[in-house]
Amino acid sequence: PQSRSIFPGQSKVSMLDSRIYTQPVAAVNVSTHFFSNPLPWPLPNMTGVTASVAWQRGDTGGAMLTTPFTQDLSLWTGQRAAAVEQAMVQSVVKREPWTAVQFTSDGIWGAALNTTGADQTAEHLTTTTLEAVWQGVRSQNHAPRGYMDAHTRLVAALSQSPSAGTCVDAFGNGRRGFAVELEMAAPFAFHEPRVLPSKPAAIYVSLSVYLHTPPGTPGKQAQFIWYSTPLFDLERDVEQDHVFIDIFSRKLIISGPVSGRSRYNTPTAGSSLARNATFGLLRFSYEVTAAHVEQGIRDGLARFPSHFENQSLPLNASSYCVPGYSIELEATPGAGAGISVRGLNISILGS
Repeated sequence: PQSRSIFPGQSKVSMLDSRIYTQPVAAVNVSTHFFSNPLPWPLPNMTGVTASVAWQRGDTGGAMLTTPFTQDLSLWTGQRAAAVEQAMVQSVVKREPWTAVQFTSDGIWGAALNTTGADQTAEHLTTTTLEAVWQGVRSQNHAPRGYMDAHTRLVAALSQSPSAGTCVDAFGNGRRGFAVELEMAAPFAFHEPRVLPSKPAAIYVSLSVYLHTPPGTPGKQAQFIWYSTPLFDLERDVEQDHVFIDIFSRKLIISGPVSGRSRYNTPTAGSSLARNATFGLLRFSYEVTAAHVEQGIRDGLARFPSHFENQSLPLNASSYCVPGYSIELEATPGAGAGISVRGLNISILGS
């Protein structure tokens, strides 16, 4: 069989190869692949391209992206990078929140996020992502209350308008699911005192693989699941599984950390477990099978019966395909962290 380009200009995957995504091993142009509060999103010309996005909700019209960026970020991310490999997003109104990313020449993505002093009423959650979507989608060009976060904008785009493109079958035709592997470091993180429930001062990292009913599914029957795997959550629980309903899109989020006890994934040999303290470079690897996905769906239906009473959420994993992923570094006001990621691969599990 001929090779097919899943990520144009970056990598090629044989039709016999189980790997559906590989993090670019060379430098990604930060000036053309890093975006601040993009509207619409996803951009049509970014389908199949690895990119990074900064969502600063309190200043969606005035956040400023600067590149080249000369500040040394190594104390945050553990990586040094040339100024042309770095970019920063900062409010034009006040200094915080700010975020910065690195796309190094040897294929490392670094991200730093600081929400010290952020207005809790306007900036309740700030997100910086590394992501790729390889299914064709229509962009979202509207947002409630002036913004839509990274979760809801992608979920809305994918779930509203299933379209032709590469949405990979991970659970049918003898395929058992998907596997994820990456190396990640979180050398620096902090949070202000958690004095009130209204100020959680949370900082965390998750890797989410999108699950979507196949392209061509009638709009009213189309479903999307945000399949999330927490890897780091400073001084908070990193062992419990959770299911949520996304606030804007009203779609199911299945969240299971790499704990060794999750019902939503299984760590593979040599994998580190999710951390709630800072750490140097560690390898994380895990598998998600049809049984994991179906358990999460059952838990979601049991947890939110009234939400699903007037809609059909397919119970079988084979009813879903994989159109993309994202890594999210997220913080509520009064927190911050730096991370670096390399060697991210997503593969399909054979029979």
